[in-house]
Amino acid sequence: MLGIFLATVALMGCAAGGSTPPGTSSTGRTVSPAPAVDHTPTLAGTAELEVLVRIDSLPEYDAAESLVVGMFEMYSDPANTNFAPGLVPQTEGGRNYAKDFLLILADLRSVFRFLPGTSSPDVAELTAQLQSYVDKATEAERKFLAGEDFGMSFSITNSDGTVYESDGTNTSNE
Repeated sequence: MLGIFLATVALMGCAAGGSTPPGTSSTGRTVSPAPAVDHTPTLAGTAELEVLVRIDSLPEYDAAESLVVGMFEMYSDPANTNFAPGLVPQTEGGRNYAKDFLLILADLRSVFRFLPGTSSPDVAELTAQLQSYVDKATEAERKFLAGEDFGMSFSITNSDGTVYESDGTNTSNE
């Protein structure tokens, strides 16, 4: 502590027009320059702070959201010629198959309501996450249009307490 005080006094003496030359103390001793300080922000003094990127700031976000939300709107709109229930045989199995497809798309659409707050320092990870939603939506659409099983099970409790369950198979022709 005394060393800091002396160095401060020596610097003040020079600044005030004193005769102490730079690099020496008022006693004539050589003063070492202060060590270089690394001003890199750290947590707990060990790790560098990471820059977090919001997923909705990525250029791919708008296209992914538009594709998923647009696909849901297209297949769920009764006024649209691509209304999912209108594309399947009008049987209980057909209606359930269309319902399963719309449940997949509704689930993916809801992701975009909560996704904007997602952050990560890994842009590639966020981009891959967006691509996975696009891939899931396009694969569900492909399977639906081809009449293939979805390969997933559904269990939805309705507001009236009834439960809708499906194993994702296409039984529209039964």
